Amino acid sequence: MVGEKVAPQYVGGEKGPTPKDVQTYARTHLNVKISYYKAWRGRKHAQSLIRGSPEQSFHLLPSYCYMLKKVNPRTITHIEVNGDNIFKYLFLAFGVAIKGFEFMRKVVGIDGTFLKSQYKGVLLVATAQDGNEQCYPIAWGIVDSENEDAWTWFLSKLKEVIGDSDELAFISDMALSIKKEISNVFDKAHHGACAWHVSQNVRNKFKCADIVRPEKISVSNFLLL
Repeated sequence: MVGEKVAPQYVGGEKGPTPKDVQTYARTHLNVKISYYKAWRGRKHAQSLIRGSPEQSFHLLPSYCYMLKKVNPRTITHIEVNGDNIFKYLFLAFGVAIKGFEFMRKVVGIDGTFLKSQYKGVLLVATAQDGNEQCYPIAWGIVDSENEDAWTWFLSKLKEVIGDSDELAFISDMALSIKKEISNVFDKAHHGACAWHVSQNVRNKFKCADIVRPEKISVSNFLLL
């Protein structure tokens, strides 16, 4: 009941009330006192009523990718499933981003970060830097983890977008899986270590607080491997 009452507050992609806010709403508007856990469950139920469940979202992915291609020409999407037809990987590059990269320096930063949703996973991203030295997203990927198979798949799809040449350079952290798969997929491109990551590793290992000021790092600050 609480979830149904607060559901309208999640319309439009808004973050909506937190569990503590739901507790307050139940106490002031419904005259009942509920635990934090019940408030959290009510919040999840309210979000699912408005936005659908994660399972429903996975089922909508093919339709979503189809519509992206319809409204944004040159958009490239790939969905990979396992033998049981269960989602495994997703790759997405908007057509407008692909076109814009043609006019930028051929230096691409790649990295991954953990997803905190119900089904976990890792978000992979490939970015460039525009003329104003701002991050320019080229492509995204969702995979199970940062392993060699996932990076090989993502980089293979990225190659379809940006090609391969000796004018192309990649910047990443020092993860061995990234270094190995870049050299396997991109025969001609160069690979460099991100100076910011290097500086943080050195600072943490040798306790050098001011070895490199992060705000001074730019796209030109990388070390060829």
